[in-house]
Formats: sequence, C-alpha cells, structure tokens
Amino acid sequence: MISTQLIHLEPWASCCQSAAPVRKPRATQRLGPDHYTTLQIQRILARAFSEEGRLKEAEALCKETLNAQHRVKADPYGTARTQLSLGRVLVENGKPDEAEPLLQESLKFFRGDVSSKSRPELAAQVANWLGAIQVARKAYPEAESLLLSGSDVFFAPAAEMSPNERHVAVGHIVNLYQAWGKPEQTAAWQNKLNQLAKTQPGYKP
Repeated sequence: MISTQLIHLEPWASCCQSAAPVRKPRATQRLGPDHYTTLQIQRILARAFSEEGRLKEAEALCKETLNAQHRVKADPYGTARTQLSLGRVLVENGKPDEAEPLLQESLKFFRGDVSSKSRPELAAQVANWLGAIQVARKAYPEAESLLLSGSDVFFAPAAEMSPNERHVAVGHIVNLYQAWGKPEQTAAWQNKLNQLAKTQPGYKP
C-alpha cells in the first residue's frame, strides 16, 4: 500500500492510497487525460510511487504526465514539479544524464517564479538532486554549491517534504563529504542527519 506520509503534503495525495495495482486515476476517464486535475493527481501519484521505491512505475507515470503538460502548456508550476519528480526518479534509476536537463529547467523555474518563493523547499530539492549528480561525477566543488543551496529548509518543520525526502536530501550532503574526504564536515552533517531522524517519527530507515 502507498504510504500515508504524503497525505499532509498535497490536497490530492489521499488518492494515492488506492494505487497498489497500477491503474489510471478515475479522473482520466471522467475529465480526460489532459485535464488539470488528472495531471495533478498523476503527478502526486508518481511522487508517491517514488517514495515507495516503485521507481519504474514512477518514471513511466512522470514521463506520461510531463508529455501531457507540455501539450497543454497551461501549468508551468505543475510542469516544474513533475520535472523535479522525474529528475529524482531518473537519478535513482541510474540515468543522471537524462535527469540533469529536466532538473536544470525545474530549478530555473522555481528560482524565478514569484509564487514559488513561499515554497523554498522545491528549489532546494532540485538543487540537491543536481548536486547528487555532480557527486557521482566527482565534481565536488560544484556539488557542494548545489547541495548547500537552501539546505536549511530541509530542517524546517514547515517545509512540505516527507520524512524520507528530508533524509535523502541531507544524506546526499553526507555522501558528498565522505566522497570528498572531508571527515569533519562528514561528521557534522551525519550528526545533523541523526538529529533529523529523531524529529521525524514517520521516517523508517
């Protein structure tokens, strides 16, 4: 069953609980595949899939949703969020080169969109995944700049992120300093990660 961790994050997330077998949301039949509500539900469902480790399903649904959003061209905010979700899944699926341009486009939107300023965790998460790509390439200074950009928000109670999303984001920073051979920074961020876990009772490592 899809985790309930996402329910408090977005108003449509409760639809994800009935998604154990992969099937189209009923909104697809009632409203059509390109309707705003259909695409919003699919985007959130794909995010839930990725949270549960169902990466193949998440990737396929993200790509389908993003293609529809590009056709409609009516929801740039939703498109940027789908790009974030798809970029994350592609990185986790070992496809960083495919993920990078999507994440870069998403980051450009969130940093430039006035309405997104109230949700700094979005730009911070995109930068974090771009940083993870740079860590894998051993481009450590570039990775550090991206990973530390807005990283304070990962510890902010008001940030609309699941416990797992917070843990993964901070874990990327720990991984950076481990790979870079900086034990003091590694220990400092590992301690932050440990403290974060204590404040996130819903998180299960």
